Amino acid sequence: MAIMAHVWDVYLKGVMSVEETERIYTGAPMFFKWKYGKVKNKTTGEYETVLTDRYSDESKRLGGTGSTGERNRLDLADIAKTYRCAEVKDPLVKSKLYEEYKNAVVDSTIRSAFYDLIESEILNDETLSEDEKNAKLETLNDELYEQYKSTEDIYKELKHRDDVLNEGI
Repeated sequence: MAIMAHVWDVYLKGVMSVEETERIYTGAPMFFKWKYGKVKNKTTGEYETVLTDRYSDESKRLGGTGSTGERNRLDLADIAKTYRCAEVKDPLVKSKLYEEYKNAVVDSTIRSAFYDLIESEILNDETLSEDEKNAKLETLNDELYEQYKSTEDIYKELKHRDDVLNEGI
C-alpha cells in the first residue's frame, strides 16, 4: 500500500510539473483558442457546434519552449513551417537579481567546501577523543559563521594556511 501511495505521489507531482511548465512557457491553457466545427447529430439530423481541436493554439506556442530565440525549432510535429510565435532573445533577458543569486551560490559553495575542510581536519585529529570530535562538529557551523563573516575572510584564512604549508617545504 505504501509503495502504491508513493508511486501515485510521484505520478501526480509529474502531472503538476508538466502543467506548471506549460503555464510558464505557453500561458494558461484557459486562454488558448480552440477550434470548433459543425458535426451532424445522428439522432436529430441537425448540425451542432463541437470542439474539434483543443491543441491548435497550444501547438503554435510550443515553438518557444524549445527555442532560445536565436534559432527557432521548426521540427515539432503538426506545426506548420511558418507561424507566429513570441521569441525571447537570450542576451536581452537577464534577471536583475542574477548577480545576487550568482554571488549567493558562489558564497554557499565556498562556505561548504571550507566547512568540509575543517570537518575533515577535526575527524582526522588523532589527539581528540570521539566525544571531543562530536562536540566540535556540533558547534562547527555556528563558529565558522561567526569567525568568517564573508568569503573574503575565508580566502584570507586559506591564503594563510597555504603560506604556512609553503614555509614548511
